[in-house]
Amino acid sequence: MTVKKAIELLEQNNRHHLEDIKLYGEVLKKYEESNKARPPHHELAKQQQEIFLGLITMIKATKETQIKFNNGIINLLTKKVEMVVEDKVSFRRKQVKNLLQEGYKQKEIAQKLGCSLSTVEKDLRTIRKEFH
Repeated sequence: MTVKKAIELLEQNNRHHLEDIKLYGEVLKKYEESNKARPPHHELAKQQQEIFLGLITMIKATKETQIKFNNGIINLLTKKVEMVVEDKVSFRRKQVKNLLQEGYKQKEIAQKLGCSLSTVEKDLRTIRKEFH
């Protein structure tokens, strides 16, 4: 599985959790309104109500925690992708620098590295900025 696909699945999972949280919020609201209109009279009914409300609240909190967890994973995966891209760019720039020092022309460097001439030019601008 690619990092991009993993992030998409986590975001999709978050959307489902958000829908569930909204639904549980509506259930809690309706249940509270219903109990205001007709409060339970028996002790057993009161206990059942407390258990039901406790479970719904717990499930809702679990969904919220899962979203936070998923967002943490998404952040880690995103940083990993950024680091990999950064590492690839840094590696290529080192190659560009070495090949230039060996006397290769920009077009030859691009062909040798399998990238565009504009990429080599951009890398050289960056390399030059680092030394000024």
